[in-house]
Amino acid sequence: MDDAIFEHRGFSVHLCRDKDSLREAFALRYRAYKTIEDAVAMDEDNALFYDGLDFSPNARVHLIWHEGQPVASVRSCIWSERFDWAPSESSRYVQDDLTREFGTNTRLLESNRYVVAPELKGRASLFAQVLLFKAHALASLLEGCGHIITLVRQRHVPFYERMLGFRQASEPTPLNAFDCDVVLLTATREHSLAVATKKGMPPYTEDEVQRYQKAAGIDVNVAC
Repeated sequence: MDDAIFEHRGFSVHLCRDKDSLREAFALRYRAYKTIEDAVAMDEDNALFYDGLDFSPNARVHLIWHEGQPVASVRSCIWSERFDWAPSESSRYVQDDLTREFGTNTRLLESNRYVVAPELKGRASLFAQVLLFKAHALASLLEGCGHIITLVRQRHVPFYERMLGFRQASEPTPLNAFDCDVVLLTATREHSLAVATKKGMPPYTEDEVQRYQKAAGIDVNVAC
């Protein structure tokens, strides 16, 4: 793996930038989604879970390592003029809700493929999850996205509300990739960051912002 963007308590967070690191993330996704009854896993022969968005210019896959093993992953998809407003999952299912909430030219970061290794339990699992959100916080800062959105199952809404400061912005909607309904959740980056920090997420540093900027190849001036 490339050098970590940031590290905390033995966890290291990386941006997947080559085939090998992406494959590690896809294999972890597969294992995580196989534990969910209504999940539809892709590429059963190779035990991988990926889709076309993973290879889009506006998408970034993050992977967390702990004790030599990949233990958590999340994907950030950027909606902005820099990527010609390239779509993501939400635009396929809740476009009307997005337009009502944000109009048609608001920069957004969409969080999806948020997974933790099935064997990671308790506080370790929870800490890995807040570190995944820290990766989103860095990406949204550097891309100028003032809002973060995600589609989740209804039963996961309380976690996102309590731990990350999200609110529900749509009625349940069928999701083709899974045999279930999902709802759109939204939060401003600053509010969600404040809530997550109170729940134990380490705040990012100027050095970490610069590391992420370099790893992602973002050519912008950043002030923490």
